[in-house]
Amino acid sequence: LAATAPASETEAFADLLLACTAFDAAWDETDEWNELTMKVVQHLKDDLHALDRIAVLERKASGSVLEKAAVLRQRLQGDRTMKPESIEGSECLDVPMMLSMNTRVQCPVCMTMRTDLVRCPTCRNV
Repeated sequence: LAATAPASETEAFADLLLACTAFDAAWDETDEWNELTMKVVQHLKDDLHALDRIAVLERKASGSVLEKAAVLRQRLQGDRTMKPESIEGSECLDVPMMLSMNTRVQCPVCMTMRTDLVRCPTCRNV
C-alpha cells in the first residue's frame, strides 16, 4: 500500500487486497477460493513484506484507509475471517457469491449452452 498515493487510490488498492485475501469461512481450506487467498496472504507476507508496508501506512493514514489497512494487517497475521466494518446501509461482501449457472457449460455473457466446455468468442470465458 502506498502511503504517498492519493487517498482514493490507496483505498482502491486496499479494497483489491481485501478482496484477494478474503477467506470464505463457509468453506474449508480445500475450497479453491480459500486456497488462492492463502497463497495471496503468503505471497504478500513473504515476498512483498506487506506487514512492514502496512505499518508505515497505518502511521500516516486515517479514516477508511486506516480501517482497511488494519483489517489487512490482521488477515496477514492469521485472522482469516477479519472483515472491515460495512458502510452504513450496505453489507460487506468481500468473498465471491455463488454463480447462478455453471459457466463451464453456459456463457454468462452470450448465454450459449453446450454439453462440452464453452469458449465464448466475446468474453473468452471457459
